[in-house]
Amino acid sequence: MLILSARQRKLCKRLEAGRGRLYRMAYSWTSNADIADEVVQETMIKAMHSIDKLKDIDLLDSWLFRILSN
Repeated sequence: MLILSARQRKLCKRLEAGRGRLYRMAYSWTSNADIADEVVQETMIKAMHSIDKLKDIDLLDSWLFRILSN
C-alpha cells in the first residue's frame, strides 16, 4: 500500500489537473494522438518519481513542461 503525505496528495491532484495541457503540447509537437499519450504518460511517471525534488509547488506547471520537453 502506498502512503502519500498531504503535500504529495496535493501535488498528485495538480499533476492530474495539468495532464490536458501536457497532452495538447505533446500533440502539437508530434501530431499523433498515440505518441502524445505515450509522451504524457512518460512525463507523469518521471514527475511522480521525482516529485519530492520540486521545492516550490507554484512552479509545478513549468517543471512539468520542462520534463515533457526533455
